[in-house]
Amino acid sequence: MSTLSVDTITGQTTAANVKFPAGSVLQVVNSTKSGAVTSTSQSSYTDTGLTATITPKYSSSKIFVTFSQAGCAANNSGTDIDLRLLRGSTNLADLAGLMLEGVTPGNVTMASHWLDSPSTTSATTYKTQFRIGDDAGTVTVQYYGISVMTLMEISV
Repeated sequence: MSTLSVDTITGQTTAANVKFPAGSVLQVVNSTKSGAVTSTSQSSYTDTGLTATITPKYSSSKIFVTFSQAGCAANNSGTDIDLRLLRGSTNLADLAGLMLEGVTPGNVTMASHWLDSPSTTSATTYKTQFRIGDDAGTVTVQYYGISVMTLMEISV
């Protein structure tokens, strides 16, 4: 049974043992990042600087992550860029091999989403990283534009 009460000191409504319907959005966190970041490595990933942190209210909650990585660019025709999404140091998803040939530098935005089950009520950080997918040269994110990450805690 759900119990709602009013805190007599602050006058705020508090919820104790409230069961939200499955699929309810419990909280939303949004983060943005601008400013170019470059990499010349094929062997290791570089942080894009796009991060967001959420502290789930319930360990059973899902976290819906959506992001758009703006301004992807390469200095060589035919160079690919690999992008990935992480929770802490755990790789959740790879967006590999976007070829940047024939594209005006910095006009490509890579976007994706992920439904995660972190099983915690501790602060949880999500971030993106990138590297050169193949060929040689330099790849850049946030060459132009602003990257955005949104985290939504979803009840189950």
